[in-house]
Amino acid sequence: MKIQSICPTLQNIVYFKYEAKEQRSPKITSYKSQYVYHVLLVDKGELDVFVRGNTERIKAGDALYLLPGEIYRLLPCGEDFSLYNLFFDFQDVRITTEKTYSACVLLQNFNVDLCIPKICFEDAVVLNESGILKHLSCEKILRPLLYKDRTDSTYCFYGRAALFALVADIVSTVQTNKRENKTARQILEYIKTNPEKDLSGDSLSSIFSYHKNHINKLIKRETGKSLCEYVRYVKVEYAKTLLAESDCSLTEISMRLGYYDYSHFYKAFYKETELTPAEYIKFS
Repeated sequence: MKIQSICPTLQNIVYFKYEAKEQRSPKITSYKSQYVYHVLLVDKGELDVFVRGNTERIKAGDALYLLPGEIYRLLPCGEDFSLYNLFFDFQDVRITTEKTYSACVLLQNFNVDLCIPKICFEDAVVLNESGILKHLSCEKILRPLLYKDRTDSTYCFYGRAALFALVADIVSTVQTNKRENKTARQILEYIKTNPEKDLSGDSLSSIFSYHKNHINKLIKRETGKSLCEYVRYVKVEYAKTLLAESDCSLTEISMRLGYYDYSHFYKAFYKETELTPAEYIKFS
């Protein structure tokens, strides 16, 4: 089935706020499931999420997308957090149901027979599996729904618009992340295999046709290091190989790696290893 033939229906939206200073366990820590589709969008703080046998940390701007019947668990990281719970359903426009369920229930009380059958999408396969989504941008759309009068005749239209925007953002975010992850891996591989070349942001920008700030963001996301830090790491690792396997002098090595002079190479090597090049040679 294609996403264009589906009518998303908003069931409920709840805002949950937890303050660590209250020194109590938040109610959402138990294993739970739900009868409909569910998006949990973190508004503030960080949480550890257990779903499908994996645990991952999510923070403000990230979301957890869950299918009907999916089991999950949330654990706070010892700090204040807040989140949105959005319950909704994908229904074929040709199908109507007499009952809808928006309640999130404990696992021991869960009845799988009450789940609306999962729809399999042909053109938005990301919606076929539960998963953690990074950097969604629908928070500004969802926030007004919490404070709008739900008896207002326009509320359902706002809810439908927010739901459409959220689904579109999920699909777009996953597609963008896949594309950017592929690009990041290509950039990392280029850096790793070309330590003697110019690996500045400007140089990489001209090769991969991305702004240097965006390249830095991709590298940071993949490695936890800035572009400068990762390039230094790669160059120093290559320098170690040269020191062990070649007769090159330290000055020659620094020139091969593109440092202005030996002092710049010395500083980079020491910052990465906490040893001078001479000390490394002595102790290796």
